[in-house]
Amino acid sequence: MEITVLTVGPEDAKDALRKALSMGADKAIHVEDDDLHGTDAIGTSLVLAKAIEKAGYDLVVSGMAPPTAPWVSSRPCSRSAWACRR
Repeated sequence: MEITVLTVGPEDAKDALRKALSMGADKAIHVEDDDLHGTDAIGTSLVLAKAIEKAGYDLVVSGMAPPTAPWVSSRPCSRSAWACRR
């Protein structure tokens, strides 16, 4: 099984990818585009879906909940998806 971490965001989103790789992920994909700045959850999910579709993964496990959800702690939000390929 191959574990790939995928994130959408600005340059500093690479920190989350580095952390995931240090925790054992095999591969990292960073989708970075200035036109995505300020994109809402639906726009971000469409970008993630297209990136996942293009990469051809069998299983996707999503990252953290958005910071507006009432059950979320004060930790920073990460727009990431973990994808597994058999």
